[in-house]
Amino acid sequence: MKLSQKKNKILMGGYIYLYNPYIIKIKKILQNKLLGKIKYIEIERKNLGPIRNEVDAHVDLGSHDLSILKFLFSEKIKIKNIVKKEILKKNISDISIINLKIKDIICQINSSWLNPTKERKLLIIGSKKMLLFDEMLSKNKLKIFDKYAYYPKITKFNADYISNKARIYLGKTRNIKVYEKDVLKDELLDFIKSSENRIKPKANGYFCLEVLKLLI
Repeated sequence: MKLSQKKNKILMGGYIYLYNPYIIKIKKILQNKLLGKIKYIEIERKNLGPIRNEVDAHVDLGSHDLSILKFLFSEKIKIKNIVKKEILKKNISDISIINLKIKDIICQINSSWLNPTKERKLLIIGSKKMLLFDEMLSKNKLKIFDKYAYYPKITKFNADYISNKARIYLGKTRNIKVYEKDVLKDELLDFIKSSENRIKPKANGYFCLEVLKLLI
């Protein structure tokens, strides 16, 4: 980063999900508060391989998901802990769980290269609705579920008349239409545009450094 500044060069990392049309659509949904107050986020990135022998699973796989969260939210990400499971080799985790918070949102990132099936999912639970992005589906990858659960507010006055059990609302499920794009092309075009206009690309050096600091 210091060298790029000294030489007046544009530095850009390869976080391709910042150009994914589904992730961009999800950002707009969050900005419009269609899900209500965000309570919980869970991201899964699993497959059988490729298996690395120089870095942990959360560094290789979880970096993509941290870049997604940084893109979706402006608030600071705070890592609570990282649970590492060493299965094949000592000192290298094959399965990792990153527990983190974004303000008061509880988040969990599950990474594994020891999984029989390929899974790439993003679940967001809001106070009004739930969102699921399943990247491995051939169609209808992004859905909003008009479903939520809550506990009623009980006061001393009505405690004898109202049940304190959680309420569950089950509404309709809506498929969100997203037009597929050449994501790699958009990423490269952003680099060209940034270089020509001397502006920071989405995945600029500072963005990449912040992701790296969270991982290590």
